[in-house]
Amino acid sequence: MRTQIKQWLWLIALWIGSVAALSAFAWLIRLVIG
Repeated sequence: MRTQIKQWLWLIALWIGSVAALSAFAWLIRLVIG
């Protein structure tokens, strides 16, 4: 049970990190283009 919770936390952390990286990347591209 506890290992499953840890896996879920890792998945959520990875998802949040990827979303944040994508948004930062899009913002950087917008900054360069604009």
